[in-house]
Amino acid sequence: MATPFDPDFDSAFSENEWTALRTTYLTACVLHAIWWLTSLFLFIRRRHHRRIAHCGTFLTVTGAVCGFFGGSDFVLHIVTRRWPCFATLWALSFGWSCWTVSAFLRSMLVVCRYENSLNKLRMFDTSNRVTEPRPLSVRVHTKKTASSSVPGIVAPSKADWPSASLPSKADWPSASLPSKADWPNASPHFSSAHVAAAAEQPPHISSLLIPSVEKYPPPPASPARSTTPLVGKAGGGAAHFSEITDPAWHAGPPPPPSSSSNHSQLASQNTHTRVRGSSTASSISASILPLTAVRERRVNMMLAASILVFTVWTGLAQTFTVRARFYPVIDWCTLAPTARPYLAWEFIPAVITVFAYLFIAIPIAYHKLGKVRDTYYIRKGLMITFTTVYICVFTYFIWMYLIQRQWPVIAVVFPDTLWLIIAGTVNHATAVFWPVVLSYREDHARNAAPPSSGPAVCSPTASTMIDFDAPICLAEFSGVEKGIPTAAKSLTRTMESFRCVLNDPDLFEAFKNVAVEDFNVENPLFYEEHHAFAESVRMFRTYQATLNPSSSSSSSNSVQEHPSFLQPPEPSLRRRSGPIPLPSATTTTSAATTISTAAAAAAANLTATTSTDTTPLPPWLRLRARSIYGNFIAPGAPLLLNLSARVREPVIRAFVSSSEEPPGGDVFAAVLDEVIWTMFENTFVKFLERYGRA
Repeated sequence: MATPFDPDFDSAFSENEWTALRTTYLTACVLHAIWWLTSLFLFIRRRHHRRIAHCGTFLTVTGAVCGFFGGSDFVLHIVTRRWPCFATLWALSFGWSCWTVSAFLRSMLVVCRYENSLNKLRMFDTSNRVTEPRPLSVRVHTKKTASSSVPGIVAPSKADWPSASLPSKADWPSASLPSKADWPNASPHFSSAHVAAAAEQPPHISSLLIPSVEKYPPPPASPARSTTPLVGKAGGGAAHFSEITDPAWHAGPPPPPSSSSNHSQLASQNTHTRVRGSSTASSISASILPLTAVRERRVNMMLAASILVFTVWTGLAQTFTVRARFYPVIDWCTLAPTARPYLAWEFIPAVITVFAYLFIAIPIAYHKLGKVRDTYYIRKGLMITFTTVYICVFTYFIWMYLIQRQWPVIAVVFPDTLWLIIAGTVNHATAVFWPVVLSYREDHARNAAPPSSGPAVCSPTASTMIDFDAPICLAEFSGVEKGIPTAAKSLTRTMESFRCVLNDPDLFEAFKNVAVEDFNVENPLFYEEHHAFAESVRMFRTYQATLNPSSSSSSSNSVQEHPSFLQPPEPSLRRRSGPIPLPSATTTTSAATTISTAAAAAAANLTATTSTDTTPLPPWLRLRARSIYGNFIAPGAPLLLNLSARVREPVIRAFVSSSEEPPGGDVFAAVLDEVIWTMFENTFVKFLERYGRA
């Protein structure tokens, strides 16, 4: 029997050995096809899962199908020992060409999504609204306080405010506060024209940044967190009421900016340059709108156009060429691999596509993906795929022109086309198989380890009330390691830990950065804006209760007590890439406005902004509410939240049916429920995976 490296490769193996080798490759081909198609079926079935939806379903599925055609053809080359095989033209000119295009477009899609998330974050310039630590809100309790003449209001003591002299109740209405009739014209930034325009259509994103520092000066400096309802001047004088009712006074973003080095180091290391000015924010908003609604559709159309071009070319080549008919051309049993002919003209587009992919597309993708960070491992999978393609393709040419010519018998045991099969397998494993595995692991971890209700890592103050402005565990987050508080490593997946993250400025900035990488930064941005809006509403209710002490007992301007967090139902995971239709008039109001008790308790537990006061809101608060609606909830909003229909439709109906928003500060309560749940179940888990322990 000939040696393994005998040049006469036909006599190197007996007929039984050839049969065994062919059977081995056929078995491997069948198992490989079963794994490929099964993982692809699960990927399509779970396409609405958050681990899979961000991968680009159409691009991934199309690339997997085309790669399967190419891999199957190469296996047929090995089994039948013929080149080119009957399916070579379609496998190379159609399958592998479309596979390379889909892989490159997937990389561009994840780059666009990451840049889109960054643009959303840049729209919110906290320094544009407040440059000093914001004056703090009033802590309102359900019990009567002996030191206060107004029931339910905590008044400052003389020790807290030694030099402050509050105006008497008789002087307050005649102070700088305008009357109800003058409210629309009280501020040059909130005229009646603004209110009328806001009633007709949702405002642009630039209205979210009003009032700006150019129109209103920054508020006086004050401690980062306090329980006093009013703040005196920096020099210690009395507080004028105009400073308290100024809209800029209520525009500070939660959590309060911290003067510690933690916040400055974190902002310089983990955040990008914030956009200043409403004109710049408007330009960013204009760039976000096509990215949000059209970008993925455009990328899919590019792949569809590529498929059409390669299909037409392959069909024409199949018609006009003789070498690529549906029958074998060369039998390896009668011709050595050293005499293998080169591909004809019909394979020119496929060869050009492969070389353009190797020397143009992959370097561009490497450069773009170097700036991307995502929590779904899409970037990592693409980098592994590109590196493997480089290695396997160059090894394929070395194997074909050097190794097999030196030892032809290797062409039978380990043929050169096997390297291309390995490249396609690695791409399928990183693009299809691994996201499916991660989706099942995430579901299993969520079902097996529900959020603990045991002792909290960060407990609130001695009071049993859950107050957002309470000084919760701030002393524990003093260390900074690479820009991230070291105490974040002690956090666990509990609601108390989540509350600590929302209360601490440094941790909340890190949380927003993780949300950017999680492609849902609109959730913490909505939470931030809603808290600022609810705080302004609470201050307005407090002032109304101060003017009318007799009605304060009947109104429920109080912090709701909830000893434990009750989880609302999880919203739908289905991605909403298309336009959201307006709620129809035939929809029943009772079914659309049904909100679970647990969900309402969750919002009141974390935000403590529930109010049933029916006093109409002032125009500048209504304008701010409509701005939040137009930027987060309205159809086609630049920061559109992924909400279920039962939550979104009542809010849309409330803003579309009338120019006047419903009374009270909890118009977005149901929206906040789902946002809190989504952040806790998704982004907070990713936050713990990076900085803490899940």
